[in-house]
Amino acid sequence: NRQWLGILFSHLIFIGLRIWRQPNQFNSDIWAALMDCVVLIVTSTNKQKNIKVSSVAVRKCLGILYFAAGFWKLNTSHLNPETSCSTIFFVTLASRWGINWPLRFIAHAAGFVTIL
Repeated sequence: NRQWLGILFSHLIFIGLRIWRQPNQFNSDIWAALMDCVVLIVTSTNKQKNIKVSSVAVRKCLGILYFAAGFWKLNTSHLNPETSCSTIFFVTLASRWGINWPLRFIAHAAGFVTIL
């Protein structure tokens, strides 16, 4: 029973902190708060049926979040290898894994690969 109280308390704190930070939030923080609310409702009732329903709701929220994250990257800054963070990420991974493809190709493809 103490575990349930700990889960309830931690999610209440997370939701409270996100509300306190308004309007300075990332979009992912809003989605995380929504999922925290779902978990909070489920843990407060502790019924098996609600857990199944909430798992479907959380999966749908995550699906929408990941689709939206890819959609938000469809902009000129992210697809430009000079300004995109994905360029640094992919070139670093390529050098770490010893991939000897032309780095220029990796740098230019990084923005598009991230969206996929």
